[in-house]
Amino acid sequence: VLEHVSQTITGSLSIAASQTIASYWLPRRLASFHEAYPAVRLSVTIGNTRQVETTVLDGTADFGLVEGRTDSDILRRAKVDVDR
Repeated sequence: VLEHVSQTITGSLSIAASQTIASYWLPRRLASFHEAYPAVRLSVTIGNTRQVETTVLDGTADFGLVEGRTDSDILRRAKVDVDR
């Protein structure tokens, strides 16, 4: 949950990610995010696609990042990057 306080964004952001994304894709993006929003507490949970899906569905994570397909019809999917 993020809040605007005197032009500063504060709060926490919980991300669930697959091992590959957490190891190779996410670190640079988290560093940039933290530089832009230093008052936001970030947490990352690493798991396989099914574990990430479960973590998002049970509300433990705000969103998840996976390479594979998920089984849930409840979750919204969006492409955020393409493998090169």
